[in-house]
Amino acid sequence: MQIYEDATYEGELKNGHIEGYGILIYKDGEIRKYEGEFKNDQTDGYGILYYSDGSFYNGEFKDGSQTGFGIQYLYDKEYYVGQHKDSDYD
Repeated sequence: MQIYEDATYEGELKNGHIEGYGILIYKDGEIRKYEGEFKNDQTDGYGILYYSDGSFYNGEFKDGSQTGFGIQYLYDKEYYVGQHKDSDYD
């Protein structure tokens, strides 16, 4: 387990960097937890991002942002299915 100033990480490391599958739990803020793949210390690949309001994103990530196909579930039970780019609906 790796403990950082604003988060705790449990998962794979490569040469001291977050790489592979892991879980990152944030202490405070809008984002509460990310569970999935990492590359070069960033979310990259498939994962699930949980927000403090109960909403979450389930899908692809690239270079630290929601990029590719995914489903954004909103706190009011609405959802968006489709392509995302730079953490926004495409």
